[in-house]
Amino acid sequence: MASVKGDCVVLVKCLNPNTTVEKLQELLSQVGEVEYIEFGRDSLTGESTGNAHCAFESSSGAAKAIEELDKNILDGETIRVMEIPKSNLVFSVKLDSRPNNSDDNQPIYKSQTILQNPLKLSMFSGDPKPKGGDVTFEMWKHEIDCLATDDSCSPITLARLARRSLRGEAGQLVLNLNVDATVEEIVSKLEGFYGTVESGAVLLQQLYSARQGNEESITACSARLQLAIDEVEHRKGVSPNATDETLRVVFWKGLKNESLKQAIRHKYEIVRTFDELVRVARQAEQEHEDFQKFHSNSQRSRPNRVGVNATNLIDNKPDLIKELKEIKDKLKEMEMQAASKESINNSSRPVRPRVPRGPCYNCGQPGHIARECQAPLPPPQAFFSSTPPPLLPQPSAQPITPPQNMHVPLNRGRPLPRGGQ
Repeated sequence: MASVKGDCVVLVKCLNPNTTVEKLQELLSQVGEVEYIEFGRDSLTGESTGNAHCAFESSSGAAKAIEELDKNILDGETIRVMEIPKSNLVFSVKLDSRPNNSDDNQPIYKSQTILQNPLKLSMFSGDPKPKGGDVTFEMWKHEIDCLATDDSCSPITLARLARRSLRGEAGQLVLNLNVDATVEEIVSKLEGFYGTVESGAVLLQQLYSARQGNEESITACSARLQLAIDEVEHRKGVSPNATDETLRVVFWKGLKNESLKQAIRHKYEIVRTFDELVRVARQAEQEHEDFQKFHSNSQRSRPNRVGVNATNLIDNKPDLIKELKEIKDKLKEMEMQAASKESINNSSRPVRPRVPRGPCYNCGQPGHIARECQAPLPPPQAFFSSTPPPLLPQPSAQPITPPQNMHVPLNRGRPLPRGGQ
């Protein structure tokens, strides 16, 4: 069984997607015998990714290819020939149908390198609430920026990856672009529809008013603030030097748990980085949750032994259960009878007629009293009449003669009291 050593394989990057195996083999054959060439293929479309793994017959041929063929031009593209790490090689055994020239006619086994395409973009459909495998526009754009810095991904390959990653409404928006549109044109087209339009100052104001939600954890809150400050910095709303201090202030003021804030106040004054402050806050939050959970378990009410024994006693005696049920039914029946009797008595009781009120001292009409009368009040009477009262007779100057029977006892004809004279 033949095998291919790791030091005999080289990695060729930045190939033109139209380059064939024959053209690449013709170039590599100038420095040594080539065993096989394996192009990297996209797992979805099967197109070439611009990379190829080439195995030489000897390690000297691979070393010579890296030294002499690196940065050569092939089909209008400057290719890169470099050494491939052994950890990236995955060998499998493949059966060849050709018979061996030996007498036993045993089949020949050949080793083949199987590669997976690492160049892949997440799907973007333009949905404001991504679900499934979709991501937001900012995340999709960030992945494109990362692949643009990869030497193994050519601009043409990146543009094709960007087109294949679009779904739904976002995919329809780029249909009017040319087939050879660059990735910059595709991103610029979608950024006008899905990119952030607020200025840096507006985003910074929104960041200052951010607060932790009622059901939001510290991890989720800090991640949301980090994404917001990144967008503010991208929009030139805050300088890179003030980003960390701004996050610390906003995060501290937005915490909803006052007891947690008091517990880490000394750490807030000491710690100078946002990441360290988040780590301290998460640790305090976890300790608080563990404390609450421990005390909630310890304060659980113990079962009442009397009630448990009584329940066991009732369960062991079915006759007692039957008697209790009969007593409850009897009490319920007596309550219903008492309620019906009371309703009958209330219905048979004669209704006392209402006595009319009045008459009124003001207007003289029955049905109301003077306090409820609507008629105007009479004018008040004067204390003295218009004519002066008659004068009393003046006493005369003649002396008054007493009556003759002045000494007649007052109790004449009546018995005297006991002991009286």
